Amino acid sequence: MATLRKITIYHLTLIILPLCLLVESCVPKPYFKSSGRSQAYHDSSGSTLNRAWISRTSRQTLRHIRARKDQTPQSDSEHIALAEEAVHLAKKSRTKSPEQSTLHYLQAVEFLWPVIRTTPYPASGYLDSRHKRKLLAHQLYIHSVGQIAMFACRAVKSQNKASPIQVGDKQIQINTSTPHSLHPDRFDSILPLDTLSYGNVGKYHHRQMGLGAAAVGRQSRTPHRLQSNPYIPTNGLDTPINITVDVPAPGKPRLTITDLLQTQYSHITGTSRLLSADYSAPIAAVASTESSFMGLSLALNPEQANAQMGLFAIGLQDPNKIPVIFVHGLISQPSTWTTATNHLMADPLIRENYQFYYYLYQTGQNPIISGAQFRRTLIDFYQNQDHHPGNQLDRTVLIGHSMGGLLSSMQSRTFDNKLLDLLYIEKPTGYSKDSAYGQTKILIEHPTLKQIERTIFVATPHLGSGIADNWIGQVGSSLVKLPQSMSSLQLDVFSDNMTEFGRALVGNAESPNSVNYLKSHNPALTLISKQPFNKRITYHSIMGNRGLHQNHPQKSSDGVVPYWSSHLKGADSEILVPSLHDAQLHPEAHREMTRILHLHLAKKKHVKP
Repeated sequence: MATLRKITIYHLTLIILPLCLLVESCVPKPYFKSSGRSQAYHDSSGSTLNRAWISRTSRQTLRHIRARKDQTPQSDSEHIALAEEAVHLAKKSRTKSPEQSTLHYLQAVEFLWPVIRTTPYPASGYLDSRHKRKLLAHQLYIHSVGQIAMFACRAVKSQNKASPIQVGDKQIQINTSTPHSLHPDRFDSILPLDTLSYGNVGKYHHRQMGLGAAAVGRQSRTPHRLQSNPYIPTNGLDTPINITVDVPAPGKPRLTITDLLQTQYSHITGTSRLLSADYSAPIAAVASTESSFMGLSLALNPEQANAQMGLFAIGLQDPNKIPVIFVHGLISQPSTWTTATNHLMADPLIRENYQFYYYLYQTGQNPIISGAQFRRTLIDFYQNQDHHPGNQLDRTVLIGHSMGGLLSSMQSRTFDNKLLDLLYIEKPTGYSKDSAYGQTKILIEHPTLKQIERTIFVATPHLGSGIADNWIGQVGSSLVKLPQSMSSLQLDVFSDNMTEFGRALVGNAESPNSVNYLKSHNPALTLISKQPFNKRITYHSIMGNRGLHQNHPQKSSDGVVPYWSSHLKGADSEILVPSLHDAQLHPEAHREMTRILHLHLAKKKHVKP
């Protein structure tokens, strides 16, 4: 019976922790995977794109062309028919000879370019037969340029970057002279989206149809890549790009890859044209590489978390944009921000002016130590980026959820240099850099981060959470593990030199984990809340309200954090959204983030203190 009871409690614990203690919600895992092209071209009448044969109209047109002496295309319909035949041949030869297949795709583009150059992508809705042919022209072009870019990305690695890409007897010129154009060697692979499907990134997929093909450019985290961008995520970086191939002169195709986080327009046709784009696909590509249980796994295996923690960019890094840094909560992970970043990426003003990052950290330890590690990471980040002329580092925005809000709060405050007297009887000596003092003294040595200008707190327990006081918190505390290196904090060694408040703040070497520190009015939280906000900081609060006290918001709670703990006096704005603790997932929270980032952009740049 005792054994059965132990098993039951163990299994109940594994169920209760994710459902009740976790400050995140379980949401469907984003996916990003290969799919048949027939799905991408479902709105096209039967053609080689979604069938094993050429469309009836093209077959009839080809017979007319072949029946006359001059086989030069004389109409848009004939250009489209010849292009469809070339795409059909390219598909048939793709497996046996990628180079021969690419030659056919280049031939298709040469037939299509006169049509594409003068014809915008047809608007959605009812299309007559003529406009259906125009739609087919664009779809053939999208598929062809995507395949050409994939070949170019592979081929450029074995060729001179400055030389055209040789394909049989043809050469593909690389256009890097137009604004925001990229060389294919910037990527380890290019993924055309007509061959992929994705989902679970939010209610909407933010994409637009225009000139060229929408694609995802992927960079792997390699030593070579890290030299130019040290903020590539562990599983690689994905960014939205557009692909076009124009033909400035007969037989001379030119490939252009455009960074869609910089612009959504092109002038290669001689006029301003909206580019095809998909801003949700790269977000799905990044999030799909994370395990749904990554946050829980890292909390239970902290040594693994220490190896993975750090600051990582979303999309190609641009130091001249304003940094927005997302910080996840307890037993969570960066993908908790998937729906929020998907919403924000849909806004052109935000896309073109902000650079998104996320911070991954070990959530099981004392939040003051985690906050000190975050400060060290930010200081290193600012030092690495400060040499870029025109950078906007001093306009940084932090967005933190739950415990991530506590870490963001620490970066937004000025720590009193008299804290040493509050915590220690005498200034510590003989400490290691990994000790509690060695790790946290950076808060004293660098009491203010002048680069942070605005902070958004989402469901943040500034004064703790009652859930950490009860049996659920006790269960969670027993499961959240600390790194083996926690012994190096030297808590026992320094305890004799600590004041009574210092010992209460740090805890003991046996149970100094994060759940214990989230108890209501814990000394660590009290210490943080008493440090003044940097005078140049503007801060905002977004809180969940589960709906039990609609007429008395001061009594409200998101089920984990009560209003009295998440409320901050002096906040520039404060809203309650109808949600549980997963307020970061709610559309109203997303709209509020958008409003605040627009406000931040419109505000004149502060003078550095």
